[in-house]
Amino acid sequence: MYRLFVIQGTNGVFFLGGSAAKKLCVDISRPVPLDIKNYRFYSELGKGGFGRVMLASFTPKKQLVAVKIMQKSPDKNNFNIMMKEARVLSVARGSTFLCHSYAAFQSELESFFVLEYASGKSLMQMILRKGNLPMARIMFYTAEMVVALQFLHSKGIIHRDLKPDNVLVDRYGHIKICDFGLAAENIFDQTRTNGVIGTPGYRAPEVTTNI
Repeated sequence: MYRLFVIQGTNGVFFLGGSAAKKLCVDISRPVPLDIKNYRFYSELGKGGFGRVMLASFTPKKQLVAVKIMQKSPDKNNFNIMMKEARVLSVARGSTFLCHSYAAFQSELESFFVLEYASGKSLMQMILRKGNLPMARIMFYTAEMVVALQFLHSKGIIHRDLKPDNVLVDRYGHIKICDFGLAAENIFDQTRTNGVIGTPGYRAPEVTTNI
């Protein structure tokens, strides 16, 4: 049984629980994206420590989407990561080159993030499939990544896990940076963050020097 604890509005995604969730009920008269029963699942797109991503369709519109499913785990204390992902995804709607979300909701055991589907897969998959990429394409992707990162930085957000697996390519050939669970927020002016964050081999130089 799935209970909705999420309200998604123009100002972002809000997770609710307890008495607040019971008070803020919405009378649903048409199929909405905040219900797992409105999705049809096809195959697994990716899997990692965060959970897994499934290819699915929103059945009322037959629209292909990617659904990121994260297991709730008190041992891993991943609640803050889920909340951060929801907040940054809300901000990401302001940039063309960041992965956008359509909805976010949860059950008692899992959290679901409904994302736009990038049919070009990830840069890592593209590199493994095609080998070395042409310099013109590398420069094109790099320019779009810079635009996306500049947007995040203007909002005080640092990605902190940028790697080929987290850079998707959509059907039009444009990149979509995804996976914001390790991002740092509210980094403005002289504010600094520290700690060894990110995937080995892709960490920024200033991070590796502190190991």
